[in-house]
Order: sequence, then C-alpha cells, then structure tokens
Amino acid sequence: MKRYVPLLFLSLLPFLAAAQTQKITVSGTVVDDKGQAMPFVNVFFEDLLEGDVTDSLGRFVIRTSRMGERVLIAMFIGYETVKRRITVLPGQTTRLMLVLKPVVLETPGTSISASAFTSGNEKGVTLRSMDVVTTPGAAADIYLAIQTYPGVSKLDEGSGLFVRGGDVSETVTILDQATVVHPYRWESPTGGVMGTISPFLVRGTFFSSGGFSARYGNALSGVLVMESMGMPERSYATLTAGLAGISGGITKVLIPNKLGMRFTGNYVHTALMFRINGSRDEFSVLPFAEDANLGLIYRYSHSGQIKLFAFGTRDQVGVKVNQPSFDGLFDQSGVNQLYNVQWSDLIRKNWFMRTSLSLNRYRTDMAFGILDLVQQDDTYKLRTDHEVEFSSRLRLNFGAEVEYTINRFHGQVPRSKWVLDPNAPSYRLNDRFGARRDGGYVEAIWRPAQEWAIGAGLRADHHTRAHQTVIDPRFSLQRHLSQNAVLRFSTGIFHQYPAPYFFAPGFGSSGLQAMEARHYIVSYELRRRRTLFRIEIYRKQYANLLLNDPTSGFSNRGSGFSQGIDLFFKYGELFRDPINGWISYSFLRTRRLATRRIPQPVGGNIEERYEYVDAVSPYDLTHNLTVVTKVNLTPQFNIGATVRVATGRPVTPIVGAIPDPQYPFYHPIEGVPFSERLPLYWRLDTSATYYQALKGNNYIVFFMGLSNLTNRKNVLDYDYSLDYSSRKPRTTNFSRFIYVGASVSFAL
Repeated sequence: MKRYVPLLFLSLLPFLAAAQTQKITVSGTVVDDKGQAMPFVNVFFEDLLEGDVTDSLGRFVIRTSRMGERVLIAMFIGYETVKRRITVLPGQTTRLMLVLKPVVLETPGTSISASAFTSGNEKGVTLRSMDVVTTPGAAADIYLAIQTYPGVSKLDEGSGLFVRGGDVSETVTILDQATVVHPYRWESPTGGVMGTISPFLVRGTFFSSGGFSARYGNALSGVLVMESMGMPERSYATLTAGLAGISGGITKVLIPNKLGMRFTGNYVHTALMFRINGSRDEFSVLPFAEDANLGLIYRYSHSGQIKLFAFGTRDQVGVKVNQPSFDGLFDQSGVNQLYNVQWSDLIRKNWFMRTSLSLNRYRTDMAFGILDLVQQDDTYKLRTDHEVEFSSRLRLNFGAEVEYTINRFHGQVPRSKWVLDPNAPSYRLNDRFGARRDGGYVEAIWRPAQEWAIGAGLRADHHTRAHQTVIDPRFSLQRHLSQNAVLRFSTGIFHQYPAPYFFAPGFGSSGLQAMEARHYIVSYELRRRRTLFRIEIYRKQYANLLLNDPTSGFSNRGSGFSQGIDLFFKYGELFRDPINGWISYSFLRTRRLATRRIPQPVGGNIEERYEYVDAVSPYDLTHNLTVVTKVNLTPQFNIGATVRVATGRPVTPIVGAIPDPQYPFYHPIEGVPFSERLPLYWRLDTSATYYQALKGNNYIVFFMGLSNLTNRKNVLDYDYSLDYSSRKPRTTNFSRFIYVGASVSFAL
C-alpha cells in the first residue's frame, strides 16, 4: 500500500498576495554606516513577496502594483534589519537610501541542539511552509519535504520518516503540544502516502534527527514539532482544484486582534488523475480521502490566548494484491481525528507558559485474505511547558505531561506474516489494552560567555504497563568560533515505551521494558551571506529493542548501532534570489540483531522457530543524495527540480520453501536477514508555478508537477511465485506522472 497515490500539490494553497495592475517603480541604494555601498542585500515589501537584491553598487529596483502606505524591509546577515514606511502613489517613482548598521551576533539562546531544522520565528530558518510547497516532488507535504534533508531515508514512495537507521515509529509528531499518534494518510508499515497536516495549517516547524533536549521524550530517533497558525490579520477565502480533487478554505477576522477563525476542507478522488496518468495497480476502490480542519483563536489580553485546533480525516482504498499465499483484494479505510485546546500566557514578565489538553482518535479497518482486523486507538494527553528567563545568560525550562493510550483490536490476524490464505492458521483478537505514561523534565540553558552556550536537562518517564521509570539526562554544548561559524556537541539517553498492544498475552509479553538509544553528535555550521553549510558526525547506540520471541511473543533482546555523517548545503533564499535550493548527503552504517524465521514440520503442522542474526538495519541506505533547485524565471514564474540518488534498501532473500501439509500454499525459508540490497534508487521530479495578480487583494496561482521525469522503473521490492522458486522486481507504481491545478484567493 506504500506505493500508490503520490497526490502532487493537492494541498497547495495560495502563497502570494496580489496588487493592482499598474506598475510603480521603487528604487534606491543601500549603504553601511560609513556610506559604503552594500551588495547582496535583500530588499522587499513586508506585505508581499516583491523585492530585489542589491547589485555591486548597492542599488535595487522593485516594480509593484500595490498602492498606499507600505513597509519596505532591508536585511543582511550581521546588520540590523531596517524597516521604512513609505507611501506608493500612482504615476510616481520613489527613490530611497537605506542605511544598515552592523551588530554583534549573539549566541542563540533558544536552541542549541544539534541536528535541528526549524521554521517559523526560530533563528536559523531552514524549513518554511513555502519551502514545503515549492519543493518539487514533495507534493506540498511536510513529511515528503523533510525527506530531502540529511539523516532521513526515503525507503519507498511514501512519506514515512526513517531517521538515521531507525524505524518510522521512532520519530514522534507533536502539534500544539498534542501527540499526533497517526500522522499519515493511507497508513502502511512504512508510514503512509502523505501527512495529514497541511503546511498552511502550520506557522512554525521544528524537526530534529537526534540529540534533542529533555523537553521531548518517548522517541528514540527524532521529533517533528509543529505549531498551528495564530491570529489572522485579514479575512480571505481560497479555492483550489486539481486532477485529484478540490479544496477550499476561509480565514476570518471575527473581532480584530481578539478573535479569529480558520477553516479548510479537502475532497480527494483520484479517478481523473489515474485516467490521465494510469497506474500499475488494479483498484476495486479508487483511493479516496476527505478532511476538514478548524482553528479558533481568542486573545483575551495582550499576552494571553486560547487556541482550539481540530481536524478530522477519512480515507479509503481497495487494491488487487498478488501474494504467493493469496491473490485477492486488499481493502482499507481509516478515520483520524485530533482535538486540542491550548492556553498560553506570560505569567510574569519573564515567565511564559503553555498548557494543552488533547484527544487523538483513530480507527482503521483492514481486510486481505486471513487478515480481517479493526483497530481503534485513543490517546488522551495533558501537557504543560514553562520557560523562565532569569537573565540574558540563564533560562530555565520545565514541564510535565500525562498521556493515556487505549488500543482496541477486533478480528483475526495471520500467525505467519508470509501466509495470508483464508484457511491459514490465525490469531483471534478481541482485546482492549490501555497504558498511562507520566513524564516530566527540567533543563537549563546557560551562557557563561558571549561565545558559549551550555544546555543540561533531566527527564523522567513512568509507564504503567511496563511498571518502569526511566531517567534520561541530556547535554548540549555550543561554541561560536566566529561571527558565522558554530561548533556543537550533543549527547543524551532516550527511551521509548512499546505501544500497549505489545503487552497483550499471546501476542506480546507483559514483561517488556522501554527501548533505549544513546546519542552522540558533533556538528559544525558555517553561514555566509546567503549560504549555509553544516556537517554532522553521529553515533546512536541501541539497547532493549523489541524482537520476536518463540516463547513470549516479543522480548527486549534487540541491540545495535547506527553511525554516519550528514552534509547539508543551502544556497539562496526563496523568492529573493534567482536560484535557490539545497544539497543534502548522508552516509550511514548500521548493525542490529535481527530475527530469522525458519518454518519446520511438526506433527502434521508447520511451526516457526527463530534464529537471531547480526545484520544491517532494514532502513540502512548507505548513501543518500538529494539536490533541490528552484529558479525564479520572472517574479511570477517559478520552476524547480529535485534529484534523489540513494543506495537500494536492504531486503531478506527467500532461499527456499516447504509445502504446507494441509493447505495448497508454501511456507518460505528466509535467508540471512537483510543480506541483499535493491538496485540503486534515483528519481527526478520537476515543478512549475505561475501566479497572476487580480484586482484588489486577489490573485490566482497555476501549478504543475511532473514526477519521475525520466520514467525510471525503480525497484521497490520483489514479488515471488507461489512456491518461491522465482521472483520478479516490483517497480515504481507510476511511470512519468503529471499533476496540474489552480488556486484562487479573494478578500472577504
């Protein structure tokens, strides 16, 4: 199921404001405090993405059609940002001189973690909503865009985040302090086809691939933290239509600076898209989805607000799947809901607080051969975070959370993952398992000197099913080597508890404990004008990982490590430079204790025994290179391309099979776990966007995505014959794939 429906650009919403049709020229010169011309300065209007970069003589020219009073901004690294309020009048040319004064760059006190990519108001912006939308091949999806960054492996055509050799379940998603337990749409064991959260519902994004602070727990590898949109400043509506469906939204200022509302809805139906592009899969139910999102923000004081965020999604698909033990239809449907209320305020002049109460409710129905299962998950969470700034050199963060998860299962599942025949042996499930996790943390960030920053934290978590309390120390050290160069070191212990159903009798074990990872990360970062370079060396040591056990279902026998080097180079700024983008490269080495299943005839039946083997991680992509380039041909026309090249993922070969003594199917004999690799993966995706200003505050955007431009048939897995004597490669579900659409925005 991980291979179908790369729904390109469906959730693309408007991203450029518009103006009147008459063009007015605003020009000038930017100089420093000594009167010297400054080249490469970004000069742009605050309300629109209209701007220019100064030439070698410090000159800029901006042509605009928006009249009236506006704010012009000049920005350059190492200098104070200048804002100048000007009046743009018809038939008038405006000339200006802007003076930038140098400043001493301070060590960022808000974040000293290694391996972090942030957006929104964080310092060191590397990922923003518009980066997500304009990244070719990302389909306007946050998770697919993050896959273009170092440390994240792309195993298939889905959006799962496999961080530095870790499983997709080792990365947690948090929105407004609420845990999004099921963050993917059309879920699969490798994540899903795309994320459920649109980038335009989010104003800030923080992603860390390791070494994150004590604030975040119950995650072995990474965290993705998002903050929903705040108070709207104007009222407008949007409508987007494309090959796979239609979406619309309303943003409304109900009481200026007091009460605001945001609502969006999406309807996805892929019939037209498949009719134009075709598909290798045979669908009994075409991939379908619909969702609705509502945000309400009430600001009751200058510093306090209450925010309600809710979304609900529903999806369904039916597809013909050929397996050696069963050839038939796989049917899946899912419902995902999140409700969250967040209260934030400045308790004192130096004390900021955020508290949220949330419910994430999920249900999925799956049927394929002997598999016929209904799963329901409810996650309730109460969380509070506090930040107290004692001085410019010392800040204290602390908080606590209570998370209660209920897993319900009803139906039957196969005893062996390889045998799905309707008559095969199975487990009957009709169970409910609950667990509560209580967590708390405290961390201090201290700046003993201008160029130094030290972060030290301690986290504690208790789990009612595991009957265990874990203590996780975390430490980070940051040193500014120069005004533009930073050296960082991070280390810590990270624990993650198994989901409640792993404690179920018969299926799992009541004696399971928390899994553990220890992170060691050293990074160097250099910023110069419009470029950013980062190199990170890391090692992640695993212990107490879950493995299949012949007597208890699962045990904490697993161990291993992952280590490697991540390189990242970012050049230019979106909409401000003619050419911009980034290059990321990861080198990864892993080892893990793996389970090899061996079927054996016993008394007229087939039973499986287990053998433990030292092997690479199933998510080990040794080399992973991504190049993202975006070109502004004109202020209205943007094109881009993404090239991905990666080592094929590891797979376990089938070296033989034995016939079942009672039923007409075979039981495969596995070879050495993950001892083979799929062929080299590479793919080229392109995109183009054109926007046109309309009268008033309105505009229209036309977009097109062309994925897999070279029509390459990447191998994603192998399909075996009935007796496992032969196999053939399972290739990319789509050949060359086109998606087109348009989006219009109009003021209310």
